[in-house]
Amino acid sequence: MFTSLAEAEVHVTPNATMRRYPGSEVAVWRTEMAPEARGPLHRIDVDQVLVVVEGGLEVTLDGAVRPLGPGDGTLLPAGLERQVVAGREGAVTLSAAVPGGIARVGEGEPVVVPWAG
Repeated sequence: MFTSLAEAEVHVTPNATMRRYPGSEVAVWRTEMAPEARGPLHRIDVDQVLVVVEGGLEVTLDGAVRPLGPGDGTLLPAGLERQVVAGREGAVTLSAAVPGGIARVGEGEPVVVPWAG
């Protein structure tokens, strides 16, 4: 099955736009973040792989901060607190995880990650 960028399922949050590509065994999505957009500090119960395609990010993982540029990637292990902040030029990433991950922001209610469903 082929999916163009325009055909990908779109999910919009205050911090980013996610475009989900079809898959049942692995969820894959493209994230577009505006310059200096900040994702929430949160945890997810599954491993996630994130690769920067354009722009740059600052990724905080379990308290450690690391900049990532085009072509850089990281494993975001299940259960570790994480935050992603786009650089001055914004960021585009590709991510993958097993479907059905549950996210939690602080002590908030657990939520199924809809773009990784």
